[in-house]
Amino acid sequence: MSLESHEAGCVTDKLVGSFQVNEGRATHSWHLHVIFRGEKKGRLA
Repeated sequence: MSLESHEAGCVTDKLVGSFQVNEGRATHSWHLHVIFRGEKKGRLA
């Protein structure tokens, strides 16, 4: 593997890693939002 392709691979790994982290955060906050809404509905009912 040449040095250039290795560097490109590292950059790609970083991009993919940060994308997965962002996806995880979005999914996590969405789940919290749904749970929170469910809690409010449960209290109102």
